[in-house]
Amino acid sequence: MTNMIMTNLNKIILCLTLFGIIFISIWLIRSLQSKTDTTTQNTINDNEFFFYQTNLCLNNKMRGLTALDISCGREGKTLLLSDLAKDGPILVYRYSDINCSVCVESEFANLRQFFKQHTEKVIILCSYEYESNMKAFRRNNLLKYPIYNTDMKAFSWDADLYDRPYYFVLHPDMKVSDFYIPETAYPEESKAYLTGVERLITK
Repeated sequence: MTNMIMTNLNKIILCLTLFGIIFISIWLIRSLQSKTDTTTQNTINDNEFFFYQTNLCLNNKMRGLTALDISCGREGKTLLLSDLAKDGPILVYRYSDINCSVCVESEFANLRQFFKQHTEKVIILCSYEYESNMKAFRRNNLLKYPIYNTDMKAFSWDADLYDRPYYFVLHPDMKVSDFYIPETAYPEESKAYLTGVERLITK
């Protein structure tokens, strides 16, 4: 009788021990998952903060500056930048062939959407070592906007330090405004930017 009681007691203790181990394991898993989620969210928040901070700082530095009247080459002809903006403000999309190709191309869909009726209000300033590569890129992406090849260091301003494609508005007096470095992780921000610029330069 005593042995039976001890056996049952041992079984109860074993069951309680197993239950405790399972409970602790579940708690640890959930705790680790919670920490992982928190870390991921913090990373997202940090990236988003950096994105907005970068664009804010860039605009504060660049707004109101006078752009250099650089040479812009296209199909064997050379124009000055001032020739391209003499009829009113235009949106400039600037990139080079060493920029992330996905980053560059992702903005073309947005340009087609928001400047479909105002192609004359957009120019693309790119930097290719070989103009044949520029022509191939334009052909492959079905670009309808004027695209000009320029020296990579032609502007020599802070916007080029980020090694990313960017937008800005160029005014007839060669003043610049509304700089924006798009980020593929935030497509809605690019759409909001282009919506605002479209209203600004086509009114």
